[in-house]
Amino acid sequence: MKQTKKLLSTALVLLILLSTAAISAFAATQSLTVSLRIEGVKDTFFNSNVTVEDDNISVAQLLQIVNNSYEDINIVGADTGYVSEVNGEKAAQFGGWDGWYFAVNGVAPSVGIGDYNLSDGDNVVIYYGDYPCYIPQIDTTLFESNGIIKFSSTETNYDYDEDTDTWTETVVTVPIADMTVKLDGTLTYVTDENGEINVDVNSVNFTSDKIKLQVEKYNENGAPAVLRYSPDFTIDAPRKNINLKGDVNKDGDVTIKDATLIQLYLAHFKNFDDNTYIIADFNEDSKVNIIDVTLIQLHLAFGTK
Repeated sequence: MKQTKKLLSTALVLLILLSTAAISAFAATQSLTVSLRIEGVKDTFFNSNVTVEDDNISVAQLLQIVNNSYEDINIVGADTGYVSEVNGEKAAQFGGWDGWYFAVNGVAPSVGIGDYNLSDGDNVVIYYGDYPCYIPQIDTTLFESNGIIKFSSTETNYDYDEDTDTWTETVVTVPIADMTVKLDGTLTYVTDENGEINVDVNSVNFTSDKIKLQVEKYNENGAPAVLRYSPDFTIDAPRKNINLKGDVNKDGDVTIKDATLIQLYLAHFKNFDDNTYIIADFNEDSKVNIIDVTLIQLHLAFGTK
């Protein structure tokens, strides 16, 4: 009986060990999903999420998987750690330092594609550009109030100190000037020396609440000087006529509803903040009274101010 129990115990321990090993092997092989975009000189070659059954792969390995999985994608050099060609677009075709670069989560890494290991949820862009090819950062904080959109990029400067035989690395933010910006598919602007465009938000009729935005800039040799945004990149449209005189409810138009709101304010049934008070002052005499109500009504009836 004791021998039987011993055999059973040994079998149980072996079963537990095998189960643990199986669970460990399963846990060690996890999938990850990344967003991959491949931008050629003029066209977007690839823009999709890619899921791989391995949570420990490099950018180079990801590109090899995509190259083997999609018939319309032909990537040369990913197996060597240096992309020399994608879909027939070869590096150095413009005669300079132009070629294929990559960025992860909006940053150009300081290592090659074979040495950068990916994490789940990473955003990877393989792009053709000159050197340096700027990665535009967009600032829309003043878009609604002043119609200003600003573009900048970071660049790394290296200074050598002969006395200490060391290099100093400095990261600076620079505006992107002379870059073409296309809004809503039909509007075209060019950034000034501050990297800004100025949009007359009160006169432009945007087609939706989400505005498509795209950028492009090419150097004299024809190579891309900036990385384009994703083809589906959008920004929020500003509220039209946000400070339009008489538009008390700020819906982009002056209607009888606005006159009614002023009457409610004058009857002490409604409060106005400072900005709304200025908007309600239709004749701009620094007062909000029945005259403003009358002028709005005349404006609606006869088109007068």
